[in-house]
Amino acid sequence: MKKFFWAVFLILVFLCSAGLIGYSWLVFQISRGVAATRHGELETAAGFFELAETPFRTVSIAVTDSQRRLRKADLCSGQCPVCQGEPEVIFDRFEEAVRSSPTIKDQGDFSFWMGNLLFRRAVASQDGEEALGYLKSALAEYQRGLAVAPEDWDLKYNYEVIRQISPKKSKTVNGREKK
Repeated sequence: MKKFFWAVFLILVFLCSAGLIGYSWLVFQISRGVAATRHGELETAAGFFELAETPFRTVSIAVTDSQRRLRKADLCSGQCPVCQGEPEVIFDRFEEAVRSSPTIKDQGDFSFWMGNLLFRRAVASQDGEEALGYLKSALAEYQRGLAVAPEDWDLKYNYEVIRQISPKKSKTVNGREKK
């Protein structure tokens, strides 16, 4: 009986050690990605973040969990190209994320970033009607995010900013415009 407990103890020590080594490898990859992002090496950073994400893609339970929420690596790699004027690439990534996990649209983070991208499109648009459409879409995206995450101050702020700059609908009374 004593040999049995000793064997179980050694197996547990081995499993814990292997787990800690794996965890340290994961943290190391993430820290390398963060350092590369700070130095402006976005492609290198994306590679490190993808390496850190690889073990979670191989475990079916972790894949489902990671697909339900936006990951920091996705947001980080998504935020920078938008600032560099590449919103189409990010829209494609967001559409791909929605195709692979439709429930991602029901999260406040997704609505925040999608609203930001729509606003960026509105600002970049040369056509007034098109810009107005993007502003309305951004406003709707922020509203959807607030329905899911009403405590998110970033969403609230962006919603209020877009609401203030969007043209107000004028009411008509007896065929006359009233403001």
